[in-house]
Amino acid sequence: MDIEFIAKSEYVRKAFELCWKIQKDLCNNLLPDLLVAQDVADMTLKDIHEIYKKELQLKNVQAHSQIICDEVMTLMSTGEKMQYFFMLPEPEQGFTANLPDAGEYIKAFAWLADPEILNALLVIHKSKIDYAVPLEHFAKALDRDTEKTEELIKTLVKHGFLHEEIVNINDIAQTFYRFSSKAWFVALLVLVKECIEPMNYFALDGGLQIFRRGSK
Repeated sequence: MDIEFIAKSEYVRKAFELCWKIQKDLCNNLLPDLLVAQDVADMTLKDIHEIYKKELQLKNVQAHSQIICDEVMTLMSTGEKMQYFFMLPEPEQGFTANLPDAGEYIKAFAWLADPEILNALLVIHKSKIDYAVPLEHFAKALDRDTEKTEELIKTLVKHGFLHEEIVNINDIAQTFYRFSSKAWFVALLVLVKECIEPMNYFALDGGLQIFRRGSK
């Protein structure tokens, strides 16, 4: 394995350990009365994995932690195969103050749920191509006719997943498309996975209604 890659991987591991420390510190300072807060204070991620393996007989540990209190909401996956840390400080106006209306979410989720759209987005995010390609190349990757791909490309350009580039070849202007991966799309897939496959939780929960302030 490349030495530089090992160094970067170790840096990422330490960064995630720091996220776990932040999670524990938030719990100890914001929810000090919770008994679980005292138990978790000295736990390492390895400790959590061992507990779940021994007590729950789990081969693939997918332990999650969440904090819900006046000041902040967090969600953290401390699993062995997938790890992430999400932190959302509560705005003065409440969590819902800057969120679109429900109708906008319905339209957004309906667009993402379209099989052709979702398949195209997965192709874009799995691609290793870092250069612009012609429409025919994208159509082939999607296993679609070129004509049927044109309308799909328009909506992907509109939403920023593709960028048009006009290239002059032999005095003829030709349109190429460059893929644009979005971190929010990958994060959405990861979070929705929790709905598809419910996880094991140890929750550090203040028992508050998340949308209690600023609700529309």
